[in-house]
Amino acid sequence: MRNLDYHDNNHPPYEGDSVKKTLLSMIRNSKDLYNNLQDSDDLPEWISSELTKASYITSKTKDYILSKLEKKCLDGNLTESELKLIINRHLLSENINKHLYNKIKGFIKSK
Repeated sequence: MRNLDYHDNNHPPYEGDSVKKTLLSMIRNSKDLYNNLQDSDDLPEWISSELTKASYITSKTKDYILSKLEKKCLDGNLTESELKLIINRHLLSENINKHLYNKIKGFIKSK
């Protein structure tokens, strides 16, 4: 188990599974909304505002997790093959995998 938390051991481990289920739900909901909206639809302003907030929070969460992984690479706690495995296991798009791998691989210490 990787600890990407603030070293608080007073809660149950394996939040990763729950977060992944939530992300899959977000992906499904986003896809459904995207496919059902038309460019010409007139929507209440609060919808755009709420989706912007959700996007911002998701981006901040991603940045936090990636910075933790980058630190593990810098500290020598993650090999290149482990990094590739993590990226391929946890991301859905091959293009995102390549982009993410190229972004993080510079942080891997040579062993």
